[in-house]
Amino acid sequence: MNAIGARAPDGVEDRLGVQVALRRGLSAERVGLVGKPDVERIAVEFGVDRDGLDPEFTGGADDSDGDLAAVGNQDLLEHKCQCWPMSTDQPRFIVEVVEETGSTNADLLAAAAGGAPDGTVLRAVHQTAGRGRLDRVWEAPPGANLLVSFLFRRGLDQPHRLTHRVAVAAAVAAERLTGLRVDLKWPNDLLVDGKKLGGILTQVGGHAGGVDYVVPGLGLNVRWAPPGAACLGPDVDPADVLDALLAALAELGDDHDDEYRRRLVTIGQHVRVEMMTGDIIGTAVDVLADGRLVVRPDGDSDAERATVIIDTGDVVHLRPSS
Repeated sequence: MNAIGARAPDGVEDRLGVQVALRRGLSAERVGLVGKPDVERIAVEFGVDRDGLDPEFTGGADDSDGDLAAVGNQDLLEHKCQCWPMSTDQPRFIVEVVEETGSTNADLLAAAAGGAPDGTVLRAVHQTAGRGRLDRVWEAPPGANLLVSFLFRRGLDQPHRLTHRVAVAAAVAAERLTGLRVDLKWPNDLLVDGKKLGGILTQVGGHAGGVDYVVPGLGLNVRWAPPGAACLGPDVDPADVLDALLAALAELGDDHDDEYRRRLVTIGQHVRVEMMTGDIIGTAVDVLADGRLVVRPDGDSDAERATVIIDTGDVVHLRPSS
């Protein structure tokens, strides 16, 4: 596949039905600087329509500042824009980039409530109020890491599988770009050599107690990591990671359960599960179809060693005792 910012081979845009939308008259908070070092960096918003239809952003066709212009059979770099020519035409991604925001998850949840379509993707170059599970702060220098959220309106009966899908796609993308082996840790972490590479926070929204949309937000250490964590490397572009991630999402489709389990290094590990009600130490023995973790607590008696099913908690992989 082509890296972000690189021109697709002649005719590939025609075969794949890719259209790119540019939005003019942007408000300041909606502007993102995109492009490669050898491409003039101009302020644009952009989207990729996998269905070959007229592209529209989350504001919809009647948005006062929509003013969209479809780019057809033309050189995309001539428009100083980026595209993702993928090997499948099934998924549809509408990608928006903002220079800075508080939280991509919060923004995309709000956009979803306003009718944003399935497949909307929001990336921030810098995030000022990002958070992970249990309201942990997620911070990174501007432009260093991939901070992105995805809107799904399909597969809502099992939101955890959408989290798994994004996690597997991120792992595949990172490996393709760097050759590093990326593992998964229950419930939402990506690891390299046992060190945290990234994490996913998934939130849902809807009306009358129902779930109308799911938003997994990914924070991935690309060029920078805090002490004790992992990153992909100083020469890796976060935009290239997103490019590869979207391609992996397209390839995976809904068939990712086996790959998730293959990468999940938590199963078989001696773990400590930290929960609001207290910690459990034992061996992780399985993950159920609904995403819950099965742990056999340490102990001597059969009663103590009965398995416990964990809905929510943080897992720490413990080193084997010597």
